[in-house]
Amino acid sequence: MDQIRSTLFTYEHTWWDKDGAMHTKTKPLPMFTVLLPKDPSYIKHVPTGRFNKPVYSPFRDDKFDENSGISEQPKRTIYDNSKAFRKVSKDKKIKEFYDDCIEVMKEMQKVMGFNN
Repeated sequence: MDQIRSTLFTYEHTWWDKDGAMHTKTKPLPMFTVLLPKDPSYIKHVPTGRFNKPVYSPFRDDKFDENSGISEQPKRTIYDNSKAFRKVSKDKKIKEFYDDCIEVMKEMQKVMGFNN
């Protein structure tokens, strides 16, 4: 299984140095890497479920783990792209491609798990 996983989720990055020597390194596919901000000011910390009181509402997710720890969300003032997303979503072909990408990522997440 490890061989299959390394074949499916990695690629060989090859480059030549200034002396012309070729180097190769195995790297994870970019879609499976974690993106971290360069500066902590780009992220805002929001309270997790342990600050919520039980609410009986059709909008409450009963599967939410209230002990999940601190949640991090991008600051909307810096990363808001909803206007561009709405514009692109109007194009039927691009929207279908986006939906397909999301489905592939969900399937890959099932295979790899959330902590890889």
